[in-house]
Amino acid sequence: MSIPQKITYGHFAYDAELDKTLVEANVIYWVTSLLYHSYAFIAQIISTKGNLPFDIPKIHFINAGLGIAQESIAVKAGVKAGTVHKAYLLEEFIDKSNGEFIKFINNGSAVPLLEKDEPLYQIAEFISFTQHIQYENTGALIMTSPYVLIFMLCTLSDCDNFGSRTLKDRISLFGDGNIGKAFDKFPNEHVCSKYCKWFSLSDLASMLIPPLSFEDEEVA
Repeated sequence: MSIPQKITYGHFAYDAELDKTLVEANVIYWVTSLLYHSYAFIAQIISTKGNLPFDIPKIHFINAGLGIAQESIAVKAGVKAGTVHKAYLLEEFIDKSNGEFIKFINNGSAVPLLEKDEPLYQIAEFISFTQHIQYENTGALIMTSPYVLIFMLCTLSDCDNFGSRTLKDRISLFGDGNIGKAFDKFPNEHVCSKYCKWFSLSDLASMLIPPLSFEDEEVA
């Protein structure tokens, strides 16, 4: 009978780990807000135009928060003080038995990874549509990418970055994997779907903005 091995997890030094964890938590805060904005925009247009000829998928990002671990240390006889020694990103548990993880859109392209004849392509179209909403409503400043979904729960479980035109903001706000050049190609690569057309989103070609200059393809 085999004995399961104990899994151990390494940690950065506290200051470095806190910095990295804060970036991840900040990304989750932003992408969740952007998705809420997308649904608010959808609801507003439906209230004006009336009944929708198709369904709107219900998806959400995982719930998460920053956790700080403290311990007591003796500073002198009979006196203890608390000190922070670890930072954790606490994330909603996803039971993979309820479905499978599927990457619908990569962070290097605006084109959905699923083929049109695949059963979940409609969700890929909808996710691409939310990117269009975010890109247009922020004046070509920001959008969420990539999108990984566990389908049965309709929970967005991975978004390690989101795109922006501003290089300064990319460095301070975004997670590893933010690709500036891919963001700049979005207006050319994005293909409007039935969602974009029904909700009367703009032709992205009319929003083409000269790309920023990047020394590196990927900006952390």
